[in-house]
Amino acid sequence: MRKVAFSLALAVAAVSLSGCGTLNEAMWGPFGGRYYGGVQCDLQMASQLQLIYLADLPLSAVADTVCLPLVALSQWSLQKMERGDARLEAEKKIQTDTQETRAQDTGK
Repeated sequence: MRKVAFSLALAVAAVSLSGCGTLNEAMWGPFGGRYYGGVQCDLQMASQLQLIYLADLPLSAVADTVCLPLVALSQWSLQKMERGDARLEAEKKIQTDTQETRAQDTGK
């Protein structure tokens, strides 16, 4: 009976820990969407003497590898949006400069 209870407790612990760093990073991480963010989260927590995260490290590595295409797509989309924002700002500046130049030309 003890063996069954121990096995059940171990299974519950393994399931509850599986990919915990990955889930934590994806949902509440400060940088969200980092490559292998779950592994980075586990290592950071383990460095703060929360050693239970070392047990989660291999599971987070697997979960991060499975999620890698989604993270790459997210990073690509974010970079594309940032480039688009920079381009819009540049176009607005050019338009403003053009309007100022025209106003100066008509004032002469």
